[in-house]
Amino acid sequence: MNHTTHHARTLGVAVLTAGTLLLPLAGPAGATRAPRARVDRVAHPATVAGVGRILVDARGYALYTYGPDGRDRSTCTGSCLAAWPALTVPAHERPTGVPGLGAFARAKDVRQVAWRGHPLYTYVGDTRPDEVTGNGVAGFHVVVLSAPRHTTTTTTHPTSGY
Repeated sequence: MNHTTHHARTLGVAVLTAGTLLLPLAGPAGATRAPRARVDRVAHPATVAGVGRILVDARGYALYTYGPDGRDRSTCTGSCLAAWPALTVPAHERPTGVPGLGAFARAKDVRQVAWRGHPLYTYVGDTRPDEVTGNGVAGFHVVVLSAPRHTTTTTTHPTSGY
């Protein structure tokens, strides 16, 4: 966190990555309330050779879904969560970046980001942004927005076909 961001948070002001400044909003009787901040580009599309256009996090790392999860419900805990960190945002923020992003309560003051209701995760085995080493591992699948044109891919995973 840079000095400006730290100072802004200390003052109750959020500085967004797009350069927008949000000030506290006045409520009834002059009370102030913190705005619901946006987290810009929590997830966005990227093209990975041999895989196609996939959904990646703000750092460019592949995002995965987990087959056993339900709509806006994660079943990944403990050692699963250690290997597959959940993509999260603070409770007062909403994710943006691509249509279909939302978030649900994961823990106190933390919400997990979901795409079309599917909880999103990264994989600790991916050591650089262009890797998708977790695809097909232990029920996890990379979120493919569109496959490369030169290949045909068939899968029976219920969260495929994004």
